[in-house]
Amino acid sequence: MTVTSVPEPASWAMLLSGFALVGMAARRRQRAVAA
Repeated sequence: MTVTSVPEPASWAMLLSGFALVGMAARRRQRAVAA
């Protein structure tokens, strides 16, 4: 069994979607504070 340092597409998708959710939440929070 060989282990590569490149994650599978599903992991990349979950990682990117997680960052997107965090970014949207942070942006929404900043906008709410500024308003």
